[in-house]
Amino acid sequence: MGRAWGKGWNKWQSSSNSKPYWRQFVDPSDDPAVISWCRQRISEFLRSGDSQQEMEWLSNSYRNTIRSLAPEMGAAWLKVSKGVYALARPTGIQTDPSVLREKLVESVRQICEQAGGQCKVSHISRELPQELWVSAAAELKLRNLKQLPESCRKECQLAELRLVRNSFSLGDADGYADAVFVRFSASRLAAAAAALSAVKAPRRVARQRSEALDFLRRDARAEPRGLSSAEMSPLWGSRQRLPAFALGPQICAAIRRHQVTLILGATGCGKTTQVPQFILEDFLQRSAHCRIVATQPRRISAVSVAERVAKERNTRLGESVSFKIRFEDKIEDTTQVVFCTVGILLKVMQSNPNLDGATHIIVDEVHERDLHTDFLLILLRRVLNERPDLKLVLMSATVDPSAFQSYFEGIHTVSIPGKTNFPIQELFLEEILPKLPDRPGWRRSGKSNSKGSMGQKPLPVPQDERALAEALQLPMDLATDLAWVHQQRPEDIDYELVVQVVQMIHGSNEPGGILIFMPGWFELPTWEQQAIFAPQSGRKVVVATVLAETSITVEDIVYVVDCGRSRSTFLNEDTKISALRTVWYSKANGFQRRGRAGRCRPGVWFRLFSSLQWEAMDEYQLPEMQRSPLEELCLEVASLQLGRPVDFLAEALSPPSKEVLQHALELLHRLGAVTDAEGHSLTPLGEQLARLQVHPMLGKLLLLSVPFRCHNQMLTICASLGYKSPFQCPMGMEKAANQARLNLAQKSRSDLIALVNAYEGWRVGKRDFARRNFLSHETLDYIHRLREDLRSTSREVLSTVPEDHTDPDDLAEACKAVLTAGLFPNLAWLQRRGKGKSISGLPVVVHPGSVNSTEEWSTVVFYEIQETSNRFLYDSTVVGLAPSLLFAPSRSWREVHRGKRVVVELEQSWHVAVDVQVADELFKLRQLVANFLDTVVGRVPSQWQLDAAAELQKLFAEKVATAGGDVSDADTEMQSVAEDAW
Repeated sequence: MGRAWGKGWNKWQSSSNSKPYWRQFVDPSDDPAVISWCRQRISEFLRSGDSQQEMEWLSNSYRNTIRSLAPEMGAAWLKVSKGVYALARPTGIQTDPSVLREKLVESVRQICEQAGGQCKVSHISRELPQELWVSAAAELKLRNLKQLPESCRKECQLAELRLVRNSFSLGDADGYADAVFVRFSASRLAAAAAALSAVKAPRRVARQRSEALDFLRRDARAEPRGLSSAEMSPLWGSRQRLPAFALGPQICAAIRRHQVTLILGATGCGKTTQVPQFILEDFLQRSAHCRIVATQPRRISAVSVAERVAKERNTRLGESVSFKIRFEDKIEDTTQVVFCTVGILLKVMQSNPNLDGATHIIVDEVHERDLHTDFLLILLRRVLNERPDLKLVLMSATVDPSAFQSYFEGIHTVSIPGKTNFPIQELFLEEILPKLPDRPGWRRSGKSNSKGSMGQKPLPVPQDERALAEALQLPMDLATDLAWVHQQRPEDIDYELVVQVVQMIHGSNEPGGILIFMPGWFELPTWEQQAIFAPQSGRKVVVATVLAETSITVEDIVYVVDCGRSRSTFLNEDTKISALRTVWYSKANGFQRRGRAGRCRPGVWFRLFSSLQWEAMDEYQLPEMQRSPLEELCLEVASLQLGRPVDFLAEALSPPSKEVLQHALELLHRLGAVTDAEGHSLTPLGEQLARLQVHPMLGKLLLLSVPFRCHNQMLTICASLGYKSPFQCPMGMEKAANQARLNLAQKSRSDLIALVNAYEGWRVGKRDFARRNFLSHETLDYIHRLREDLRSTSREVLSTVPEDHTDPDDLAEACKAVLTAGLFPNLAWLQRRGKGKSISGLPVVVHPGSVNSTEEWSTVVFYEIQETSNRFLYDSTVVGLAPSLLFAPSRSWREVHRGKRVVVELEQSWHVAVDVQVADELFKLRQLVANFLDTVVGRVPSQWQLDAAAELQKLFAEKVATAGGDVSDADTEMQSVAEDAW
C-alpha cells in the first residue's frame, strides 16, 4: 500500500516538465492545438446569433483555456449547472465599464434591500438579470460576485454595500458582522401587539390528581380458593424443587418480625415467584387480609411472572394474582398479588403517597439500580416512617448487601442457598477460539473494525501478544488473536465470531436452546416477546438485550453466548449531553446472564472475551441516577412537594452530582416549569407539565400546540419522541429508506413533519404502508396507543381543545413555530452538508438518517443530541429565528448593541440583528408574549387567545433577511457565523 501511494504521490507532485501534476486541473493549456481549437469555438459563437451556447463534456484543459480566452474575445464563460458550462455574450446592455459598474452595484443593492439588508452571494447571482451578469463578467473580468467590492470599489462605497465573507450587506456593520438579520414588519408587530393586549386572563383551574391508577384503594375480597388449590396445581412439584421453597417458613417469619427484609438468592432459585406466594399463603392460613404489590423492572417481566404465579396457584389470571402495566390492567376485586412496573407504582403514589391499602411492597431486581427504582426507594424509606405496619421486601441475586444495610435501619437479610441450574461450564475466549473450525477473518486481515468514538475505551488489559502468551500460557498465534481483541472498543462486536460459535454449538448435535446477548437489539412488542417462551421442535436461538438478564426464564435454554456488553445511557459531565453507548458490563450482569443457562440440562456459558478482560470489569454497574439526565425526576420531586430536588435526591442510595442536578433545574427554569433555579415549587405551567407524564420539553410542546391549533400533530410527535422512531434502515437498503423518509417529509425540511405524515399514512394503509415506506408497524402501533393515552391526559388538563388548522401550509407553520418555542435552546446553525454548531457552541452533525443531513446555511431546531461516533442531531426541523427572539426566556436574551441596527445576544452565543425602527416595538411585544404564555398555556384558550396566536403565527411567517439562500419564512440563515469553524 505504501509503495502504491508513493508512486501516485510522485506523479501528482511533478512531471517531466517540472510542472506540478495538479496544475492541469486549474491552468489553461499551453498546447497550441488546444488554444487554436478554443479560439475557433469562441469566434464561431460570437458570429452566431445565439446569446448563449452550452458546452458539455469538456476536459479540464479545454474548459480552463476557454475560460481564460473568453473575456479577451468579448465573451463570458458561465457555469449553468453541475458539469454544464456555457459561452455567453451581452445583448442590449451598455458595455461601457463605468455604466456597467453602476448598474451592477445598483442591482445588487436592490436585491439586498428586498431581502432586508443582507443576502448571500449565491442568491444574488441567481437573482441578477442574466444579460447584466454576462456583460459584467465579460467587461469587468469578474469570475464571481465576491470580486465586486474590488472591481467596483468606489460604487460600492457610495452604495454602502459591503462584502462580509459570503454575503453582501447594506449599512454599517456596527461591529457585529456575524449577526443574523431578521426583518420584522412594523404593521405585523403592531397587529400582534394589539391582539395580545386584548387577551384577558382566564380563571385558573385548581390542580387535581387522578386516582384512576390507584388500584390499592379498591376493596379486595378474600381469595376464593385457599392453599389447597395451589397444592392441586400441576406445577406443585416444580415449586417444591426450588431452593426458595424450603425456606418459606423462615422467610415469612423474617418478614413478620422486620419492617424491611432483603432476600438474596442466585438466579433461578425461585425468589421472584415464591416470595409473594409465601406471604399470601401465610395470610390465608391465618384468615387475614393482605394486598401485595411486587415491582418488576420491565413490562415483560411483570406479565410473565404474573402468568407463572397464577398457573402455580391453579387460578385464573386476575382472580388472586394479576399484573398492571401501561395500557394493560388485569386487576379484579379479588386480586391480592399485583405485579407491576416501578413506573406504575410511582404513579399510584402521586395520589396515594402513603400507599394506603397495601400491606407488602416487594421491589425485585434492586441490583439494577435504575433511575425509577432508586427514586422509589427514597419514597419508601419515608413512607415506612409514616406507616409502621407496611412491610418492604427487597430482592436480588447479585446486590451488595452492605449498601442496603446502611440505607434501611433495622433491615434483615435472608440468603437462599443452592441453585436450580444444572452444572454450567464456563468458557473464556482463549478457550473458545481453539474449538472453532475456522478462526474469524479479522486476525488474517490484520485490520480492526474500530472507528473513532466518544464511547468507552478498551479495558485496561495487556495488548502485547508476548505478554499475553506468558500471562495466560498460550501459543503465540492465539495470543496474537487475543491482543487484537484487547485493542477493541466495546462497540466493536465481532458478529462473525458470534455466528461461528452458534454454528459450532449447532454442529455438535447436542440439544438445547441458544440465548445470545446482543446489545442494541430492538425491543419487540409484548405479544412477540412472549413467543420466546414457547417450546420449539427445532433448535431455538433467541437474540436478546439485558431484557433477558432478569426476572424471565426461558426453560429450554442450555447455551448462553455472551458478548460482555450492554447499552446504557451516560451523561457527558462537560457538555451535559446524554449518550446511548455500548459499554462493557459489570460482573454482576455477567452472573445474571450465566443463570439463564442450563435450565433443563447441563449448560455452557460462552464468554466472548478473555479472562483478563473479565478481571478488569467493574463489580457492579454505575447507578443510573449518576449517569442520566434528571429533568423528569426533578419535576416529579417538585410536583410531589417533597422539598428542593437537590435536598431530596441527596437522600438517594447513590446521590447524583450537584452539577447534573443544577443543569436539570436550569432546563426546567428555562422552560418555565419551576419558580426559580433551585426548583422550590412549580409554576402553573410546571403543574400542567407534571400531569402530562412525559418529558417536560415534550409536555410544553403539547400545551403550546393548543392555542396554535396543531394539537393532533404534536400528539403524534410527542408520542414518538417519548418512545422511539418508527423509521427503519435495513442493511444494504439505506438509500431507498432515506428516500422514503424524504418523500414523507414533502419538502417540509422536517424530520418531525415526516413522522406525522408517516403516522397518518399508516393509519390508512397499516402494514402495507409501513412495508413500502420502511416503517415499523409494531412501533407505530405502540405510538398510536401512547398517542391516545396522551390525548386522554390532555383532556384531563384541558377539557376542550380547539380544532386544528385545516390549511396544510398554516398547519406546517404552526408546527414549526411551536417546535421553535418549545424546544429552545435546542438550536443549531448548519453551514456545510449538515455540519455546524449548536447555539451553545458545540460542533454538531445532523444524523445521516435525517431529511436535513445535507442541509446548508440553515437554522434548525432539534429534539436531542446523542454522542456516539460523532455528536449527532436527531429529529431536526429547518426554522426561522423570529419565534426564538420572542419566546426566548429573559435569562437567555439580552441587548448588546444599538446603532443603525439593534443586536440581541441569545444564550451568550448567537447575535441577531433587527432594524432600530422596530426594535422597541419588538421588545414590548416580547413582554406581551411572555404574559400571553402565562395565561394560555395549560388552559382552554378563548377566542381572543386564538386570534392572538394567529397574529403571532403571521409574524413568524414574515419573510426574513438571510445571510444566504432563498429568502423564505422558514429559512432564516446566519451571516457566516460558522465560517471561522471551517
